[in-house]
Amino acid sequence: MKATIPYLFFPGTTAEAFTFYQQALGGRLTLTRYRDSPMASRAQGPDADAVFHAELHLTASLAIMASDSCGDNRAQLKQGNTLTICLDAESEAEAQRTFSALSAGGAVTMPMQKTPWAAAFGTCRDRFGVEWMINYSVPGAPH
Repeated sequence: MKATIPYLFFPGTTAEAFTFYQQALGGRLTLTRYRDSPMASRAQGPDADAVFHAELHLTASLAIMASDSCGDNRAQLKQGNTLTICLDAESEAEAQRTFSALSAGGAVTMPMQKTPWAAAFGTCRDRFGVEWMINYSVPGAPH
């Protein structure tokens, strides 16, 4: 396996969420709307402006992807309750900054703290309902 890429589905808020994630995490963002996708002929009405595919490349081997659910699929979403994204920071300062950025406007579910496996670990739910774990382990320490 080359990489693990979390894929998220949103009820029409992918562009807003991924713009927020890019501001919080940095990286390179690309958004493709249904109207500009291979599915353009199927996109009708408001779904034509929905996001067909979003990619936020944080590093050469780390990305987050998503799309808007359209039509009947949109009503079936239970946003944020089936996926948690864990980010392993390179420093405690980076972990703190990332945690603060992602939890802004959301909810802290476990404040940043020392744990048996990490020098700093915390969990939050961002303002879009997505669950995040932010982790920093001292290099060479057991996990």
